[in-house]
Amino acid sequence: MTAAIRAVPATARSMAWAPFAVASGSVAGLVVAQRPWDGQQLSLGLARLTLVLVAVGAALALDDEAAVTVACSPTSLLWRRAVRLALAVAGAAAVTVVALFAVGATGSTGGVPLDRLVVEGAGILLLAMALSTAVGGDRGAFLFAVGLLGAVVVQQRWPAWSLFPMAPGAPGWSQAGLVWGVIAAVSAGALFVISRDPCLRRRSVRSATRTNRRGLPTTSTESCEWG
Repeated sequence: MTAAIRAVPATARSMAWAPFAVASGSVAGLVVAQRPWDGQQLSLGLARLTLVLVAVGAALALDDEAAVTVACSPTSLLWRRAVRLALAVAGAAAVTVVALFAVGATGSTGGVPLDRLVVEGAGILLLAMALSTAVGGDRGAFLFAVGLLGAVVVQQRWPAWSLFPMAPGAPGWSQAGLVWGVIAAVSAGALFVISRDPCLRRRSVRSATRTNRRGLPTTSTESCEWG
């Protein structure tokens, strides 16, 4: 346990915080552009863009170039990834809460249900992190962006299937909330499965019957890992 706790600061230092800092700066720019101090109402589109930027920044922060090298180390893969996820989620939550509070403190939420934004934000963040953990930070962020673009295209053609309804009560509003909840749950489960330590996976042993040079049957065993 001591080694695992000691790994926390080292894990934090190994994370790619630069993209997350850029995303946070972009969020700050969006808040300023919203001008809540002038009584401007919160834009649902800008709020969602904030969630997407934070999710992409957190996903890129998870990029671990040494993941394969240290796959079997004294601290388990599950623990190391849990630490990385916890740090990224904490940073993303802090930026999002501060941004929404900066607008909401002025009473300028414009009737946008913040509880619904929390559900969408959880789904967006966990999906981005699952893709980043599965295929790497850069590729995961790219797939995430392509997926969101596809969702927007679908929204234009079939509003009832939209993941981002334009306003409360719009076609597909209730269904989209349910879908984001499912996405969040599935992504969280995927993160756990992906983070299993390869050194602890069970091995299956199978027997194979072969013949030697003299034509006599021989039996050999082969072990193979499966996840």
